Amino acid sequence: MFICQALNLIGESDLTVFRSTGAALFGIILAALAALMPQTASAHAILLGSTPAAGSTVPPGSQTIELHFNSRIDKKRSRISLSSPDKHKTVLAIAPDGQPDILDVTAVLDQPGDYVLHWQVLAVDGHITRGEVPLTVSKSAP
Repeated sequence: MFICQALNLIGESDLTVFRSTGAALFGIILAALAALMPQTASAHAILLGSTPAAGSTVPPGSQTIELHFNSRIDKKRSRISLSSPDKHKTVLAIAPDGQPDILDVTAVLDQPGDYVLHWQVLAVDGHITRGEVPLTVSKSAP
């Protein structure tokens, strides 16, 4: 009853302000609680790094290349290809075993020059991401 009497004392415009402020405060509290909830899945697989690192210069020959991601990758539905200095593109076989967040391939880098490793991965959450890792092959082995 006291609340009803208090509401009668304030005007209609004051009540509207009170309602909109209360709704805004409720929205802020709800957003803060949602931000504190643990996340169950990330939105996309993000490349954390590669071995050799992007932009590296490597000797000619066979190279094992690893791509490290922030989430598990569906290796069967992911693709990696390599563009050579003469722009020839070769699809590389992804090793089926190993850690679920790392893709391993072996590439023959026999010509000196600039190569680009193109990757397209399917994260286990269903999102596809793409990217590139540039590499340079030196003129001779060290």
